[in-house]
Amino acid sequence: MASSDDDEGEIAIDSVTNYQFRNSQNAPISFSILPLHWNNNDHEQAIENGESSVALLGMADGGLQSVYTEVIGWKVELSYAVPEVYMLSKGKKWIKLQKPRKCYGDVIRSVLIVIRCLHFAKRNVHATRNDIWSHLQKTLSSCDLVESLENCLSAHLPLIRSAVAKDKDLAKSKV
Repeated sequence: MASSDDDEGEIAIDSVTNYQFRNSQNAPISFSILPLHWNNNDHEQAIENGESSVALLGMADGGLQSVYTEVIGWKVELSYAVPEVYMLSKGKKWIKLQKPRKCYGDVIRSVLIVIRCLHFAKRNVHATRNDIWSHLQKTLSSCDLVESLENCLSAHLPLIRSAVAKDKDLAKSKV
């Protein structure tokens, strides 16, 4: 839902669907290159991999409003029934990501699989690797599992290490 922000004179977006991310050369990129924030007050602006700006493009208000905004970070919430990903706009507002643009799904598939793994491991601390694989097969479409789980996990080791260091439930997980 979009709402007017009197202080800044711009529209505040709560969530975005049919989204994608583009760098300054207009190439599609994963949001995972941005700094990961573990709390709402962590507003560090450093961008990894030398990206000077990252734009979030998508739709809000049920597809009625086009969104184009610069983003400087992201966070993941693993405590809910389904994991939620939020982007931090340059204006310091959190924007919830809903469904990505269909053609953009390949760009972020591996990070979304890792987020699902972390979510499952947090909620099922005694789960084995096979339990996680079975869960992913049930919750993701078969095309999402084309990449091996090991490739996804190894591609995002810094994210996994950070999550385990910040979350006591994940630290207890067998996996």
